[in-house]
Amino acid sequence: GSVFQDLNGDGTADAREPGLTGVHITLDDGRTTLTDAAGRFAFPRVRGPRAVVTLVLADVPPGALLSTANPQAVAVRHRETAQVPFGLVVEVELSGVIFNDVDFDGRFSAADVPMGQQRVMVGDHLGAFSDPVGRYRVSGLSAGTYALRVEPAYVPPGFSLGPGIPREVELPEGRRVQVDMPLRAARTVTGIV
Repeated sequence: GSVFQDLNGDGTADAREPGLTGVHITLDDGRTTLTDAAGRFAFPRVRGPRAVVTLVLADVPPGALLSTANPQAVAVRHRETAQVPFGLVVEVELSGVIFNDVDFDGRFSAADVPMGQQRVMVGDHLGAFSDPVGRYRVSGLSAGTYALRVEPAYVPPGFSLGPGIPREVELPEGRRVQVDMPLRAARTVTGIV
């Protein structure tokens, strides 16, 4: 069998999905083994007609979810090899600050003012509101590329989206990614000549 990073979350080991090394796997007869560098494991000479294979959850990376059943029962047939795949999806977290870009540099700094109650959208369906100090957080995402934006309906009158919003964001597996998003207040200069 194998333990693999299920990058697309489909529960099937694809050629581009790497194996995970050093994960303990147990068999219901009491034997335990570790996955090798390619994420593979084997239990030779299993007596049947059925065996139950379990991935030890203590070895699962933080934030990972199984995309396959655990434990798995398999039929044991004479002179045949049963394949038991265990897929892991490592969730991604996206967070940041929405702020009034007072100094117009596009980066959150002491001169800028955090903005609460702004709706952040990740793709078309996932979203979160910024808290009173402008922070937002969206967790439970899978690795991939997402369109990130501030929902215009929540932007206060007199403000516009800052540079780079909306933007495409690459979220690598198992990472926390921070993306701060500037809003800009309209400014007017008046005078008499």
